[in-house]
Amino acid sequence: QPTHEGGSFVINDFPSGPKPYEEVLTFLRKGTHLLKYGRHGNPKFHHFRLSHDDLEIQWDSKNGKTRSITLSNIRNFQRGQTTAVFKKKPSPTCADISFSIFYLDEEQKKDRTLDVICDSLHDFNMWFWGLQI
Repeated sequence: QPTHEGGSFVINDFPSGPKPYEEVLTFLRKGTHLLKYGRHGNPKFHHFRLSHDDLEIQWDSKNGKTRSITLSNIRNFQRGQTTAVFKKKPSPTCADISFSIFYLDEEQKKDRTLDVICDSLHDFNMWFWGLQI
């Protein structure tokens, strides 16, 4: 949870030490490319970002459609590559910068996972810990 230190909010959950709340939000709003593992086909890079109202994770699919997950539908975050989707095409050398989001798919009314690999440990920490604020 954010704490108030020296006139600004600071997030203490980062392994590398506290980060200013606004720095994390700016990073998530700007977004980065993440390697998304899907149920079918090969993993693909997509630009992920936090929506303008900070209520959704969004990414653009290959067909140009904007996909999203409402943050309130997220049930759990899991580090590593332990889901069935990851196990189909594992990348063990990237396990430390991989994570899964377990969420309710509102359209299909069922539980799903979003499985991604980040470009760096910095990006992993910003996404994995930042989304759990």
